[in-house]
Amino acid sequence: MKRIHRVAAAVLTLLFVGTAAGCATEEKRDYSLPENLCGVPVDKELVDPLFPPGKTVEQQAEPLEPPVSSCRVLVDKRRVLFVSISQIGEFSDPMGEREKQPFRNRKEMKDLPFDGKGAVGDTNAMIAAECESDASRYVIVEFTVGESLDEDTDRRREKIDRFAKGYTKAVQKAVSCST
Repeated sequence: MKRIHRVAAAVLTLLFVGTAAGCATEEKRDYSLPENLCGVPVDKELVDPLFPPGKTVEQQAEPLEPPVSSCRVLVDKRRVLFVSISQIGEFSDPMGEREKQPFRNRKEMKDLPFDGKGAVGDTNAMIAAECESDASRYVIVEFTVGESLDEDTDRRREKIDRFAKGYTKAVQKAVSCST
């Protein structure tokens, strides 16, 4: 009977060591999430789902000025996010014929928390939001992520949709939209 207990204890110990070793090899994030993403103050909860494990994060951003600014976000020197922000006077419909090119499986976004229109694809999104400011009538936020964001396309699209809505609200505030 004691032999069975010793064998069981040895097996449990090996399982625990194997599990702990597996946890030790899991990738983790060794960098802090940015408080500003491409010149726009953001909540860490908003950007957390977009940032993969890695050691370093770098932003290559133009100043957030009209008419267009863009930004690349790199983790360990690999691009994980590209953002373009346009402040314009004319509406550009994300579901329009002119805007269909960058999308794969484009669908209209629902329940925008502001006046405007949006589209989401497998790896990108575009939102045209009303923005009454000195510089523009609309702000267009476009961004692209890599497929590595999530292997499951439906989950990736959900993450993109949630980020696009929250980030566009933050952009509207950053560029002083009155709407």
